[in-house]
Amino acid sequence: LSQAPPAPARHRAAGMRAGLLKFVVACGLSIGCSASTRAGARPAFPAALDLGTGCLASGTCPRAKRSEQVLLQFTPALAPSAPALSLGGAAAAQPTLSAAAGRLAADQPPAAQGLGQGPRRQRFKAVEQLGARIPAGGEVRLYIVGSSNVAWQTWPDQLHALLKGLGYAVPVGNYTLAELHRPMAGRAPVCDNAHEFDDLDTPRIGKVGWASWGFAYESTDDCMDGFRWIDGHRVSCSNGWGCREKSLFRPSAIAEEARGADVVLLSNWVNNIKQAWTGWSCFMGQAVDPLDTVGITLVTMHKLIAAIHEASPNTMVLVMAMYPVSYGNRVDERSLAATEALNARVKGSLEREPNTLFVDYAFPVEQAVFQKRNPGHANCRGDRAMAVAALKTLYHGRVLARGLMTPTPYDYYCFQQGNCSAIRTRQCCQMSVMCWLDSAGACVPYGPGTE
Repeated sequence: LSQAPPAPARHRAAGMRAGLLKFVVACGLSIGCSASTRAGARPAFPAALDLGTGCLASGTCPRAKRSEQVLLQFTPALAPSAPALSLGGAAAAQPTLSAAAGRLAADQPPAAQGLGQGPRRQRFKAVEQLGARIPAGGEVRLYIVGSSNVAWQTWPDQLHALLKGLGYAVPVGNYTLAELHRPMAGRAPVCDNAHEFDDLDTPRIGKVGWASWGFAYESTDDCMDGFRWIDGHRVSCSNGWGCREKSLFRPSAIAEEARGADVVLLSNWVNNIKQAWTGWSCFMGQAVDPLDTVGITLVTMHKLIAAIHEASPNTMVLVMAMYPVSYGNRVDERSLAATEALNARVKGSLEREPNTLFVDYAFPVEQAVFQKRNPGHANCRGDRAMAVAALKTLYHGRVLARGLMTPTPYDYYCFQQGNCSAIRTRQCCQMSVMCWLDSAGACVPYGPGTE
């Protein structure tokens, strides 16, 4: 086992009380559904459509799509994960899952032990490992910072519910900046499993339309005529959609409130690339290619991460990737290569920070994973993919001792399978975007949510 980072005292104590840990063997291979780029070619976002929203680049689009609701978000395929330790003695080699349901039958347990049949058992199929910071059943203190993807989406709440389902406790403290529930709950879809997380307290800052620079500076003292230089670009010292808000969130204040958190999740940089929709007002009217905003993202994200670690050196920071551009309620496949390039650049730099991990994930291109009410925002299915990916990152990053078992190998069939009755194992169902394990452990369809 590799040396794990030092765990807070309460986790070390809990680990000694946890008793014998099981060893589990599971492959952490991940899916890859992104487009590849030619050697030396610069990937680009769709030319015919403005960032894949369904509106023509010339500006011809429904009036509603010109509003502040158009805060697009996107992300790439997963990178291969390191193998995990697992338990139960010598693990028998399992057949490779394929797109044929018949092949999945090889993983099917006896009928008496099938999904939703026979004696009641643990809902999730879990794996455990030694040497993680937080033992199985321990406490996981969360703190989340983001934009409309935190205010209008459910992925933070779904992550909390998954942690609770795996036996973890998610305590909360007293907050002045963060809210314990979605600040605009009525704007988010109502998910099939909303009853599992609607009453959970999950501290988060969700600022609609904000970009990463709104969380990176202590003051505006370095501004001139309302702008400051960041990586060679003039960037507004105001915040919000179109940079019309004078308020800011000081990184030191965020860090102080998040002090002692085990995990801080950051999804506050998704609007950096979307300034075309504001007439480039945040960039002093200058057009900036989305890929050229990476420098702005890195400068500002490093500032916030450094502040968090100055207050809490052992806090693990998870940076959520951007998800793919939407075309209607599906993924615009033309954007996948550029999205992957954007995320790779951000990941390569931010993961050099201590105790910092990047959450890669993907959306199935064949399925409806985006909202209708809030264009470009993930619906319940997309949020499920984000929450599961964050949980996997915490497990493979040796933060959590217990995580969700993934199919061996992780197969695209499970990820996008919409015929839930064809899924024969819990580990396949719990990794699906289109299905979920209900409270009885049955694999049932998971809808996009009611809007």
